Amino acid sequence: MTDKNILDNLLDEVEKLDLNELLDISCNQDDELKKNVGIALYTYILGKRQEKVINNKDFIL
Repeated sequence: MTDKNILDNLLDEVEKLDLNELLDISCNQDDELKKNVGIALYTYILGKRQEKVINNKDFIL
């Protein structure tokens, strides 16, 4: 398995996470690095979900 496949698989799994739970867990981390990773994952998931809505043919700005 190539590194790209590992990253793609990881991001596919991350997209299935509950956003509220992820944000709550991330914000309550004592380790600053874990907190930053969690918030980055939250931002990634949110962006992907917004992208799906915006790309919907019925979406109106």
